[in-house]
Amino acid sequence: MNEKEPFEIQKKQKFSLWAWIKNNPFYLILILVILFYFLLSWLWQDNRKFFRFVKKDDQILITGLETKDYQNMDFDEPFIYTQKNVGYEYTVKAKNTNFWDKIRGTSYYCLSEIKPEEIDQAQAAEPKKITIDWEGKKLPTKLVIPEGNNWLHPGRKFLPDLIGKVVIGLLVILILDFLLGGQLIGRIFSGSRRRRVEATDDSGVRFKDIGGLDEAKEELQEIITYFRNPHAFWKQGAQIPKGILLVGPPGNGKTLLAKALAGECKLPFIYRSAPEFEKGIVGWGAADIRNTFALARKYAQEKGGCFIFVDEIDAIAGKRHQSITSHHETLNQLLNELDGFSPRENVIFLAATNSLNTLDPALLRPGRFDRHIYIPLPNYKARQEIIRLYARKKQFATDVDWKEITSMTKGMSSAQIANMFNEATILTVRYQQKAISQAILLEAFDRVLMGPALKSQALTPETKKLVAYHEAGHAVVGLVLPELVVRKITVIPRWTAGGYTWVDLRDKEDDTLVNKREILAQIMSFLGGRMSEELVFGTSYVTTGNYSDYKRVSELTRDLILRYSMSDLGIIASQDSPFFGEESLNELSEAARQKFEDERWKILSECQRKVRQILQEKRKVLDLLAQTLVEKNTLHREEIYYIFINESLPEQMLLE
Repeated sequence: MNEKEPFEIQKKQKFSLWAWIKNNPFYLILILVILFYFLLSWLWQDNRKFFRFVKKDDQILITGLETKDYQNMDFDEPFIYTQKNVGYEYTVKAKNTNFWDKIRGTSYYCLSEIKPEEIDQAQAAEPKKITIDWEGKKLPTKLVIPEGNNWLHPGRKFLPDLIGKVVIGLLVILILDFLLGGQLIGRIFSGSRRRRVEATDDSGVRFKDIGGLDEAKEELQEIITYFRNPHAFWKQGAQIPKGILLVGPPGNGKTLLAKALAGECKLPFIYRSAPEFEKGIVGWGAADIRNTFALARKYAQEKGGCFIFVDEIDAIAGKRHQSITSHHETLNQLLNELDGFSPRENVIFLAATNSLNTLDPALLRPGRFDRHIYIPLPNYKARQEIIRLYARKKQFATDVDWKEITSMTKGMSSAQIANMFNEATILTVRYQQKAISQAILLEAFDRVLMGPALKSQALTPETKKLVAYHEAGHAVVGLVLPELVVRKITVIPRWTAGGYTWVDLRDKEDDTLVNKREILAQIMSFLGGRMSEELVFGTSYVTTGNYSDYKRVSELTRDLILRYSMSDLGIIASQDSPFFGEESLNELSEAARQKFEDERWKILSECQRKVRQILQEKRKVLDLLAQTLVEKNTLHREEIYYIFINESLPEQMLLE
């Protein structure tokens, strides 16, 4: 492969009518339907021509037509007449020697007051007294033309009739749109043309542009080595993975990692999103799959290799007994294409998904996806690298505590961390500061997780006091329990929350294992707000602000009993729900379900008892925290722990 050879994917090509027809089948069908409709309209058009009988002396003249029409009239046949209210309508058969006249059936009509007996006598006379007026234009031959259904009648308007036919055509299209799943109209306005599959010769991303993901980079390094020196693999009889599936929570760099792999190999990169293959007409999705792989093979022959990346592949590759039937053909085509690789074809297929358990097992087997690489939330070391990456081109104040920033971003995705630094930069410009300070970073952190502060939402003193005691209740429980650490309390409303308390598990930077004591501590922390409201204001004043706490308590209790089997009931066999990640009780008996409910009630009752006892014993700390929040709105970790340990306010607060 010649690396110096220029690679121009998007070059101008000559217009090809056949290629346009293949890429625009809907336009072609629509044009053919319209043409066929107007052909039928033309064939069904009233093609009658009208003449007039005029008496001149003792003769009856036929006038008002052109010479070719006179020649087309069959005078050997008798005149056919029908009595009308205003006279008689006469019909003369036509010879219809012309091909189009035979199809359309031209005929000649006359509306006259002359009686049929006079016409018959004039035609039977010798010589005939009914003749053609070859100079009919010289006579007053104002035609009497009945309108009927003739849409070309001079007395009618052409435009209204045309609009009517167009409306009928649109109704036909609407019916087709309904039958085909509501896709045709959307394709007309969004462009019925299929998305042109294009490749980029250089994605512009390298591994150095991605923070963390050391294990994933190591797994992909062999592919880079293969494209740089494939003979070493061929000698050993090794085959490079043809398909790689990137699995993990959203926002952690799966797409960026795929681009970086193509960038490191300096090979073409084709990006597709799986929903693009969803088509309203059966077969179009499969055709798009074929076109994408055909293009990749073409680039692989020209450049030595090509990468295809399909994001959100679960949109078309769900389990066939659970997914939409129309997706099966697209999935079958994808399976066929992945089976069709030869070892040296040098087309690498990458895909990303957030839900591995929803994918069809036929797609996951080796030979199609040879490697499954998990892309987790960044750990402490990865967050340090990510923060260093996003902070390298920004100016920061000297008060920024990078260790604290790294710790507080635990559980955030790479995209959220990037968004936090971007929000901090925007806030710095808004506040007209020269550098990003620690306070601005903390505000950006809150904005990413909880949304912007609702400063215009004025709380009454009673409401603010109630919210302060609610948040202080969460904090006191977190301060007492050794498994938890309290980082921040605020009563500034954000979105639907009147405030929030940031309580975290202690010493859990990278450790993802959680024991029973820690789960129970989290449950008690969530119950702290509700129990604080009951203790201070009474049961009658408990508010709806506890709803989100109840929801988290219910989830944790359910997981403790069913998912982790940490309750006194022991191990409970349950089935994972593939879409919601929850355990199902459908397979349990009624007695087993009742035991589950009893156990959940016992756990919650015990947690409530302990929380109530903690708040009663630490009532002074609860009051101090709540009073300070009413005055100051926000408390940080150092201030919170000073109040808890000393049961008094810091001197600086007293001075303020």
